[in-house]
Amino acid sequence: MTHVAPSTQRKPALIFSLMAQEPLKLKRKFNVFLPLALIVLFGFWAFILTTTTFNQLDPTERDPRSLTLNMVQLGSLMLPLLIGSYSLVISSIDRKNRMLTRLQSLGTSAREIMLIKSVWVSLVAFFGIAAVILATVQASSSFNVPVLGNQLVVVIFALLVETVALVPLFLHLALRLKHPGWVVGIALIGSVLGSAGHMIPQTVAIFTPFTLAGALSPVGVQEDSLLDHVLSLSDLGIVIVVALVVATLSIVVVPRRFQDEL
Repeated sequence: MTHVAPSTQRKPALIFSLMAQEPLKLKRKFNVFLPLALIVLFGFWAFILTTTTFNQLDPTERDPRSLTLNMVQLGSLMLPLLIGSYSLVISSIDRKNRMLTRLQSLGTSAREIMLIKSVWVSLVAFFGIAAVILATVQASSSFNVPVLGNQLVVVIFALLVETVALVPLFLHLALRLKHPGWVVGIALIGSVLGSAGHMIPQTVAIFTPFTLAGALSPVGVQEDSLLDHVLSLSDLGIVIVVALVVATLSIVVVPRRFQDEL
Protein backbone atom coordinates (compact mmCIF):
# COMPACT_ATOMS: atom_id res chain seq x y z
CA MET A 1 0.00 0.00 0.00
CA THR A 2 1.42 3.37 -1.06
CA HIS A 3 1.68 6.20 1.46
CA VAL A 4 0.18 9.49 0.38
CA ALA A 5 2.22 12.56 1.26
CA PRO A 6 0.44 14.96 3.61
CA SER A 7 -1.16 18.02 2.06
CA THR A 8 0.54 21.39 2.18
CA GLN A 9 -1.93 22.59 4.80
CA ARG A 10 -1.21 19.65 7.10
CA LYS A 11 2.58 19.73 6.69
CA PRO A 12 3.35 22.45 9.29
CA ALA A 13 1.10 20.71 11.82
CA LEU A 14 2.91 17.42 11.19
CA ILE A 15 6.32 19.04 11.63
CA PHE A 16 5.32 20.73 14.91
CA SER A 17 3.83 17.46 16.14
CA LEU A 18 7.04 15.56 15.34
CA MET A 19 9.06 18.34 16.96
CA ALA A 20 7.04 18.04 20.17
CA GLN A 21 7.43 14.25 20.20
CA GLU A 22 11.21 14.32 19.71
CA PRO A 23 12.10 14.36 23.46
CA LEU A 24 9.93 11.28 24.05
CA LYS A 25 12.46 9.20 22.11
CA LEU A 26 15.02 9.86 24.84
CA LYS A 27 13.03 8.01 27.49
CA ARG A 28 15.18 5.29 29.10
CA LYS A 29 18.07 6.08 26.75
CA PHE A 30 21.18 6.23 28.90
CA ASN A 31 23.38 7.80 26.21
CA VAL A 32 21.42 11.03 26.65
CA PHE A 33 23.37 11.52 29.88
CA LEU A 34 26.52 12.25 27.85
CA PRO A 35 25.46 15.74 26.69
CA LEU A 36 23.91 16.42 30.10
CA ALA A 37 27.19 15.43 31.75
CA LEU A 38 29.07 17.78 29.42
CA ILE A 39 26.84 20.69 30.45
CA VAL A 40 27.46 19.97 34.13
CA LEU A 41 31.18 19.41 33.53
CA PHE A 42 31.75 22.69 31.73
CA GLY A 43 29.65 24.63 34.21
CA PHE A 44 31.71 23.16 37.05
CA TRP A 45 34.92 23.77 35.09
CA ALA A 46 34.02 27.45 34.60
CA PHE A 47 33.33 27.84 38.32
CA ILE A 48 36.55 26.10 39.41
CA LEU A 49 38.69 27.91 36.83
CA THR A 50 37.46 31.31 37.96
CA THR A 51 37.76 30.48 41.66
CA THR A 52 41.24 28.98 41.35
CA THR A 53 42.56 31.82 39.21
CA PHE A 54 41.31 34.60 41.49
CA ASN A 55 42.41 32.81 44.66
CA GLN A 56 45.99 33.01 43.41
CA LEU A 57 45.84 36.75 42.74
CA ASP A 58 45.80 39.84 44.92
CA PRO A 59 42.54 41.80 44.76
CA THR A 60 44.26 44.52 42.72
CA GLU A 61 45.42 41.97 40.13
CA ARG A 62 42.01 40.43 39.44
CA ASP A 63 41.20 41.58 35.93
CA PRO A 64 37.53 41.18 34.91
CA ARG A 65 38.67 40.74 31.31
CA SER A 66 39.99 37.30 32.27
CA LEU A 67 36.37 36.28 32.90
CA THR A 68 35.51 37.22 29.33
CA LEU A 69 38.41 35.20 28.00
CA ASN A 70 37.45 32.17 30.11
CA MET A 71 33.88 32.23 28.80
CA VAL A 72 35.06 32.45 25.19
CA GLN A 73 37.58 29.64 25.63
CA LEU A 74 35.33 27.25 27.53
CA GLY A 75 32.31 28.03 25.38
CA SER A 76 34.17 27.36 22.14
CA LEU A 77 35.75 24.25 23.63
CA MET A 78 32.35 22.95 24.73
CA LEU A 79 30.11 23.66 21.73
CA PRO A 80 31.58 21.17 19.21
CA LEU A 81 31.62 18.42 21.86
CA LEU A 82 28.11 19.17 23.12
CA ILE A 83 26.47 19.68 19.73
CA GLY A 84 28.33 16.75 18.16
CA SER A 85 27.50 14.33 20.98
CA TYR A 86 23.81 15.23 21.14
CA SER A 87 23.50 15.06 17.35
CA LEU A 88 24.96 11.55 17.48
CA VAL A 89 22.63 10.52 20.31
CA ILE A 90 19.40 11.52 18.59
CA SER A 91 20.47 10.28 15.16
CA SER A 92 21.56 6.88 16.51
CA ILE A 93 18.19 6.44 18.27
CA ASP A 94 16.35 7.09 15.01
CA ARG A 95 18.64 4.79 13.04
CA LYS A 96 18.19 1.87 15.43
CA ASN A 97 14.41 2.28 15.50
CA ARG A 98 14.26 2.83 11.71
CA MET A 99 12.54 6.14 12.40
CA LEU A 100 14.27 7.89 9.49
CA THR A 101 12.57 5.55 7.03
CA ARG A 102 9.21 5.93 8.78
CA LEU A 103 9.38 9.71 8.82
CA GLN A 104 10.33 9.86 5.16
CA SER A 105 7.51 7.47 4.24
CA LEU A 106 5.11 10.00 5.80
CA GLY A 107 6.36 12.62 3.38
CA THR A 108 8.86 14.28 5.72
CA SER A 109 11.91 15.35 3.74
CA ALA A 110 15.51 15.03 4.90
CA ARG A 111 15.70 18.81 5.37
CA GLU A 112 12.56 18.80 7.50
CA ILE A 113 14.03 16.03 9.66
CA MET A 114 17.09 18.23 10.21
CA LEU A 115 14.84 21.18 11.09
CA ILE A 116 12.94 19.12 13.67
CA LYS A 117 16.12 17.94 15.35
CA SER A 118 17.94 21.28 15.10
CA VAL A 119 15.46 22.89 17.51
CA TRP A 120 16.38 20.47 20.31
CA VAL A 121 20.10 20.40 19.55
CA SER A 122 20.12 24.21 19.65
CA LEU A 123 18.28 24.16 22.98
CA VAL A 124 20.91 21.84 24.46
CA ALA A 125 23.65 24.16 23.18
CA PHE A 126 21.90 27.15 24.78
CA PHE A 127 21.82 25.33 28.12
CA GLY A 128 25.54 24.66 27.79
CA ILE A 129 26.29 28.31 27.06
CA ALA A 130 24.13 29.39 30.00
CA ALA A 131 25.92 26.95 32.32
CA VAL A 132 29.36 28.35 31.46
CA ILE A 133 28.27 31.98 31.74
CA LEU A 134 26.23 31.63 34.93
CA ALA A 135 28.95 29.60 36.65
CA THR A 136 31.55 32.22 35.74
CA VAL A 137 29.35 35.08 36.96
CA GLN A 138 28.55 33.25 40.20
CA ALA A 139 32.20 32.46 40.93
CA SER A 140 33.36 36.01 40.16
CA SER A 141 30.69 37.56 42.38
CA SER A 142 32.25 35.94 45.46
CA PHE A 143 35.43 37.94 44.72
CA ASN A 144 33.51 41.16 44.00
CA VAL A 145 34.80 41.16 40.44
CA PRO A 146 32.00 42.09 38.04
CA VAL A 147 31.67 40.66 34.56
CA LEU A 148 31.93 43.53 32.09
CA GLY A 149 28.44 43.94 30.67
CA ASN A 150 29.38 45.06 27.16
CA GLN A 151 31.87 42.21 26.81
CA LEU A 152 29.34 39.70 28.13
CA VAL A 153 26.89 40.74 25.41
CA VAL A 154 29.57 40.18 22.76
CA VAL A 155 30.48 36.76 24.20
CA ILE A 156 26.85 35.60 24.23
CA PHE A 157 26.34 36.85 20.68
CA ALA A 158 29.54 35.17 19.47
CA LEU A 159 28.67 31.81 21.03
CA LEU A 160 25.13 31.94 19.63
CA VAL A 161 26.45 32.70 16.14
CA GLU A 162 28.84 29.76 16.42
CA THR A 163 25.89 27.59 17.48
CA VAL A 164 23.98 28.64 14.35
CA ALA A 165 26.85 27.31 12.24
CA LEU A 166 27.60 24.12 14.18
CA VAL A 167 24.09 22.72 14.75
CA PRO A 168 23.23 22.11 11.06
CA LEU A 169 26.80 21.01 10.36
CA PHE A 170 26.89 18.29 13.02
CA LEU A 171 23.32 17.17 12.37
CA HIS A 172 24.17 16.75 8.71
CA LEU A 173 27.24 14.68 9.56
CA ALA A 174 25.49 12.60 12.24
CA LEU A 175 22.50 11.79 10.02
CA ARG A 176 24.51 11.18 6.87
CA LEU A 177 27.57 9.30 8.14
CA LYS A 178 26.93 5.83 9.50
CA HIS A 179 30.25 5.62 11.35
CA PRO A 180 30.15 7.81 14.49
CA GLY A 181 33.93 7.92 14.67
CA TRP A 182 34.04 10.59 11.97
CA VAL A 183 31.68 12.86 13.89
CA VAL A 184 33.59 12.30 17.14
CA GLY A 185 36.88 13.09 15.41
CA ILE A 186 35.55 16.29 13.86
CA ALA A 187 34.06 17.33 17.21
CA LEU A 188 37.39 16.81 18.97
CA ILE A 189 39.32 18.73 16.32
CA GLY A 190 36.74 21.51 16.37
CA SER A 191 36.91 21.65 20.15
CA VAL A 192 40.69 22.09 20.14
CA LEU A 193 40.46 24.77 17.45
CA GLY A 194 37.67 26.53 19.31
CA SER A 195 39.59 26.72 22.57
CA ALA A 196 42.46 28.41 20.72
CA GLY A 197 40.25 30.61 18.56
CA HIS A 198 41.22 33.82 20.35
CA MET A 199 44.92 33.10 19.61
CA ILE A 200 44.44 32.30 15.92
CA PRO A 201 44.84 35.32 13.60
CA GLN A 202 41.43 36.89 13.14
CA THR A 203 41.73 36.74 9.36
CA VAL A 204 41.77 32.94 9.70
CA ALA A 205 39.49 32.45 12.72
CA ILE A 206 36.72 34.55 11.21
CA PHE A 207 36.29 32.05 8.35
CA THR A 208 36.28 28.84 10.42
CA PRO A 209 32.99 27.66 11.99
CA PHE A 210 34.76 26.32 15.09
CA THR A 211 36.57 29.60 15.85
CA LEU A 212 33.86 32.18 15.19
CA ALA A 213 33.51 33.00 18.90
CA GLY A 214 37.27 33.38 19.22
CA ALA A 215 37.32 35.71 16.22
CA LEU A 216 34.83 37.97 17.99
CA SER A 217 36.48 37.77 21.41
CA PRO A 218 36.62 41.28 22.91
CA VAL A 219 39.74 40.24 24.83
CA GLY A 220 42.98 38.93 23.37
CA VAL A 221 46.28 37.66 24.74
CA GLN A 222 49.72 39.05 23.96
CA GLU A 223 52.47 37.16 25.73
CA ASP A 224 51.27 37.21 29.36
CA SER A 225 49.06 40.28 29.08
CA LEU A 226 45.38 40.73 28.30
CA LEU A 227 44.44 43.38 25.78
CA ASP A 228 41.17 44.74 24.52
CA HIS A 229 40.12 43.81 21.01
CA VAL A 230 37.96 46.43 19.34
CA LEU A 231 35.45 44.88 16.97
CA SER A 232 34.23 46.55 13.81
CA LEU A 233 30.89 46.20 12.07
CA SER A 234 32.67 44.38 9.25
CA ASP A 235 33.94 41.77 11.75
CA LEU A 236 30.40 41.16 12.97
CA GLY A 237 29.04 41.08 9.44
CA ILE A 238 31.60 38.59 8.16
CA VAL A 239 31.06 36.23 11.11
CA ILE A 240 27.29 36.31 10.62
CA VAL A 241 27.66 35.65 6.88
CA VAL A 242 30.09 32.76 7.47
CA ALA A 243 27.76 31.18 10.04
CA LEU A 244 24.77 31.48 7.69
CA VAL A 245 26.75 30.09 4.74
CA VAL A 246 27.90 27.06 6.75
CA ALA A 247 24.37 26.46 8.05
CA THR A 248 22.81 26.88 4.60
CA LEU A 249 25.29 24.56 2.89
CA SER A 250 24.77 21.94 5.61
CA ILE A 251 21.04 22.02 4.88
CA VAL A 252 21.15 22.37 1.08
CA VAL A 253 23.57 19.53 0.35
CA VAL A 254 21.74 16.88 2.38
CA PRO A 255 20.84 13.73 0.42
CA ARG A 256 17.25 13.30 -0.69
CA ARG A 257 16.85 10.49 1.83
CA PHE A 258 18.66 9.51 5.01
CA GLN A 259 19.37 5.82 5.50
CA ASP A 260 18.71 3.76 8.63
CA GLU A 261 21.05 1.04 9.85
CA LEU A 262 21.01 -2.06 7.70
